Amino acid sequence: MKLSNTDYILLLNLILLLLILAYLIYLIEYKSGIFIKNDVVSRFCQEQKEYNKELKGLLANKIRVKKFNSETFPELKCPKTLFIFNLKRVDGYKYEFAENYNFKEIYESLPKKYIIKCTIGSFNHHIVENNNLEELEETCNYLLHKRIPELAEEVNTYNFEPQHQQYAPQIFIEEYLDDNLIDYKFEIIHGKISYLLIKNAWEPEMCKFYNEDGKPIANLFNLPGESNKLHLPQNFEKMKSYCYKIYEKTKLPLIRMDFYEVNNEVYFGEYTLTPASCRNKISKKSNEYFKKFIMI
Repeated sequence: MKLSNTDYILLLNLILLLLILAYLIYLIEYKSGIFIKNDVVSRFCQEQKEYNKELKGLLANKIRVKKFNSETFPELKCPKTLFIFNLKRVDGYKYEFAENYNFKEIYESLPKKYIIKCTIGSFNHHIVENNNLEELEETCNYLLHKRIPELAEEVNTYNFEPQHQQYAPQIFIEEYLDDNLIDYKFEIIHGKISYLLIKNAWEPEMCKFYNEDGKPIANLFNLPGESNKLHLPQNFEKMKSYCYKIYEKTKLPLIRMDFYEVNNEVYFGEYTLTPASCRNKISKKSNEYFKKFIMI
């Protein structure tokens, strides 16, 4: 049967549609990670939850870890802790202040600008731009009665971050470092830096990935806001040396060490033992990248 011009056009359109469909499947399956199962990263992260829980509890505690760092890296700077509120558990995941704190006295001792945090979980800080008694008291009570019960229940129910099960939560006030703070997140797997993720601390929708040699690499977790405006820190080599030292000190197969750079000096941010609570979306491409670090 002889094909007409119309048949050829329809056939060409069908081929084009199939090619577009194949490309979309490639983007979704190979690059996005939406459908991938049993990726090596999540499996490795989940396995590590079962080991060295006491040490991880120390490293995850945003207050206690400062003493650990002062003994391990005496030259590494940390934001100053300005005040600590101890808490007592009263019922389930509900807490109260361990004593009757005088907020007026605390307020009078604080600088103009500072950060209020709690030791458990993530996304729990509040910046006070202009020190005032009302905001101080309201924020601390919000963390105490709202955020800490939510975070404590999540940590103990879903086991996303079991390192936080090892200590009682606290609220604390910390020195404010900088208005344009850049977060440098180094993930170490079996003593090797698998990636450096750079993010703007106050604009989280900006990111850039680099490898151990400081060369740009693909966005491993398909994070939003990839930006070429985020460059390597001036103290890149010094930060790397701390990463190698923490591995030698702890021998933890998986740990992320976060830094800031203020006035050309390195400041410690935090240790992360379960990056993204082991729930990052991993594409097949990223899966292959991480295999060389994990499967040794």
